[in-house]
Amino acid sequence: MTDRLGPLEFTNGEWAIGDLGGDHLRLSRAGLSHQVQGVEAQWIAWSRVVGIVLSVQPLRRDHSKKLRKAAVMLSWLGAPTDHVGLPASIKVLTRSPYEELSADFTHHAHRYPRREIAAAGMLLDEVVASGRVTRLGDADWLTAVVRELSGHRYGSRATFPRKRAIKEALDACNSSSPAR
Repeated sequence: MTDRLGPLEFTNGEWAIGDLGGDHLRLSRAGLSHQVQGVEAQWIAWSRVVGIVLSVQPLRRDHSKKLRKAAVMLSWLGAPTDHVGLPASIKVLTRSPYEELSADFTHHAHRYPRREIAAAGMLLDEVVASGRVTRLGDADWLTAVVRELSGHRYGSRATFPRKRAIKEALDACNSSSPAR
């Protein structure tokens, strides 16, 4: 069992997106806290969150000059290069007022498997869409969901089985503990 799903990682009793040794986002009971150089740069209450989009590549070296040059060449050929060479980031759509907030975070030293990046993004999306965004601040609940997901096997391109696995994990964990 693991307490990690792509850039989403449980460390020191809390869940965070990104490496705690650098810039990261902490998921607390009250909301999402963007930590930059050890200082809280931005805080968003869960009640304001209406959307979360994760943008991250498997390896840290995705910021290399060679990769950016390859991305330019691929774009000339019409290939999608949306996230190539960009820093790891998260976009949060909020209400009251409606705005899109963006926060970069430090990639962990280890590689994120593509299937875990996709699963983490889908998990965040599904929790927000289901109206249970406050559950992201419940460390015990999120740990149970991630552990439930770690038992599932799906390929890197298996979107529907991954969505089904996420829904099953959420259903299993939601039925075992009441919403807060």
